[in-house]
Amino acid sequence: MEGEIPTIHVKAVVGEDGTVTIHGLPLRQGEEVEVIIVSRKPTTQRDSQYALRGTPLEYDHPFDGVAEEKP
Repeated sequence: MEGEIPTIHVKAVVGEDGTVTIHGLPLRQGEEVEVIIVSRKPTTQRDSQYALRGTPLEYDHPFDGVAEEKP
């Protein structure tokens, strides 16, 4: 498309001082850009939906049938 503006997606982490530094952009010095910040949720919050994921499992009687009555 004529006049289409290329989009560059970069992931970065905010530093202790609240800044983000991006190196190696494929742009010329002095070129005007628009910066849009989209905050991502930490992975710990995403995993809270599955709180037991990764916890060890223990089976008391792994070879017993599920429909059998216990004595």
